[in-house]
Parts: sequence; structure tokens; C-alpha cells
Amino acid sequence: MSLEGNLSSFGIADILQLIAVQQKSGMLSVTRQSSSMTLFFREGKIVSTRDRRRGAGDPLKDYLARYGIVSREEIARLTEISAQSKLDFTDVIVSEQVLSEDELKRHCRNHIQEAVYDVLGWEQCSYKFIAGPDVAAGVKPLADAGVEGLLMESMRRIDEFPLILKEFPDGEMSIKRRSDAHGVQDLPPAEKAMLDLLSIERTIDEIIPRAKISRFDTYEALKQLKEKNLIEVSQPDRATPAREEAPLVRKPPRGRGGRNPLPVLAAGLAFAACALWGARDVLPFFDRSTGALATGGATIRSARERNRIEEEIRWCLEVYRAKHGAYPDDLSLLDGDSVARESLSRRAKEWSFRYYLTPGRERYILL
Repeated sequence: MSLEGNLSSFGIADILQLIAVQQKSGMLSVTRQSSSMTLFFREGKIVSTRDRRRGAGDPLKDYLARYGIVSREEIARLTEISAQSKLDFTDVIVSEQVLSEDELKRHCRNHIQEAVYDVLGWEQCSYKFIAGPDVAAGVKPLADAGVEGLLMESMRRIDEFPLILKEFPDGEMSIKRRSDAHGVQDLPPAEKAMLDLLSIERTIDEIIPRAKISRFDTYEALKQLKEKNLIEVSQPDRATPAREEAPLVRKPPRGRGGRNPLPVLAAGLAFAACALWGARDVLPFFDRSTGALATGGATIRSARERNRIEEEIRWCLEVYRAKHGAYPDDLSLLDGDSVARESLSRRAKEWSFRYYLTPGRERYILL
């Protein structure tokens, strides 16, 4: 199976769920301008983000360094050992006892979670999924992350992170442990480690690369400590900017009448009429039978319904191709394949959709 396209019709969450439901193994590449991300799957679960065939940097190394889990100097040393010994970097980091195997697996899973969370926010992306167990043959699985759990946690972060940022809107805010917060018991590990880190006053920008957890987890731990009244938060001390005076509005000279607006208004109306007439074939609310604009909301709702059905058809076509290796010869085949509701092909006819299959059944045209 091979999936390829852009995310204008389907979100990355839909693609991830499709791969998970089909329990496919392979590689999913998501590209946005100069940025790209690679996810490797085994039987529908994400096992790695490390594409060793690329010349680009290792995303796991960047994650470990970015959050202070392993220093950049130590990563450079381990990378040199890996190159000389021909061992994978993850094998070296365990053999050199920088991280235990359990610690490495936990950080790898957290890195996958952050990668999925990040890519869900990408827009105007393209994707390509290449299926087959051989595609991920050279990838060492250090995590076994189910897509459903990753998506649920990502959605939670998407909902909660903006609220947390309202409490900590500035990276230069200073935070320190309260003097009466020593010896507090029954704190989760992340909060306890954060409280120890705040034995001296630090800004948020200084905390993140030392916290040894992801950026979201850092902010969440700070929020919990603030609610428990265990930390003190100070706003950055900045000089108040000088007040800008409002620009002087010049009055027109006396004795000169204002310009006559009628010619401009007439030209605008003429332009709008021409534009509407030229766009009558593409406006969703243009009534072709009467040659006039529809004034009610029924036509607009109909256009939205047609768009929704089109998205459903396209999604079912991708699912069908994933199961059978090619697109169907006719939309009616979707109904009997347990892919779509029985009425999908009928509704496609009602809305005058036209489906054309290219030679080789590798592409289709839906009008």
C-alpha cells in the first residue's frame, strides 16, 4: 500500500488512524516547506522517528539535547563512538551508561508523543506513506506507541496548552521555590524534580533546557506547583515604553468642497456586477436556473453538504485503496466493501459527482 497527497482534505490524524486501523508497517513522511518529519510503523504502532538513511540530523539527539537530558558535548562524544564502532547511537548511549535502557525507551516514547503533537499543528503539508515490513527493517524500535493514545494526549495538549500559557505568557518570567516548600511529600516525579530545580530563581527560558522533560510537561508541572502554592512567580522587570502620541489628523482646507463620491460609487457597483457575472459558475450560492443570486441560506448549506459528502467519498476511496491496493472501478464498490454507508454511492449520484479512474487504477478524478 502507498498513500500520497496533501492535507487539504484529510488531516494528519486521519492518515495516522488509517495506518493504525489497517495495522500497516512502513514509513510515513510529512513535509511542510523546509521542515519534514518521519514516523516508522510496525503493525500499526509508531516505533521510531529516526530515519538513518537521511543525511539530516537525528531528531532523537536533538530532543535529548534540547531538554537537557543529555548534554550536547556528551552527544558529540557518543556520536563519535558510534561512528568508530559502527554501533547505533542508542546502543552506545546505553553501553556508556549515560541512560539506562528503560530511561531511553521512556524518552523515545515521549519524543514520539511530542512529534505527533507538533505535526498535528502543521498546515499545508504533503504526506507519503510507503508500506511494507522491509521499509522499517533497519529501524531499531525503542518504543511501541499506539496511535489512539498518542492522538488523545495530543488533543489534550492542544486544548490545555493555550490556557497554561495564559498563566505563564512570558519566557522571561522568574520562578523560584517558596521558602516554606521544603520537604513537601507526595509530589509526582516531574513536579518534585521541578521543585528541586527551582531551589534558585530561574526564568522559564532557563528552566526548559534543564527540566529533562518536554516543553509542555515543563509548563504543566509549573502550573501544578503554582496551584499548590509551592512556587513564586515574578513578572519580568522591563522599562515602560514611552507613550506614543496619536498621529495628527489634518483637516481639509476651508473653502474646498469634498470630492463627489458618486463616480467612485458607480464604478464600484459596476465592478461588483461584472465580477459576480463572471464568477457565476464558481459561486456556491449562484442560482443557475434563474441567473440570480440566492438570497436565502439553503443554497449555502447545500454547498457545505456537498463538500462534506465529497470529503467522505475521498476518504473512503483511500481506505478502499489501502485494503485492495488500487482504487475501485466504480463508486458503487464502496458500498459492498464495508467501507462506506450503503447510501454513499446513491448520494454521490444525487449530487451529480463524476468519478473517473486513470489507467493503472493509481489515480482518480472526482468532479
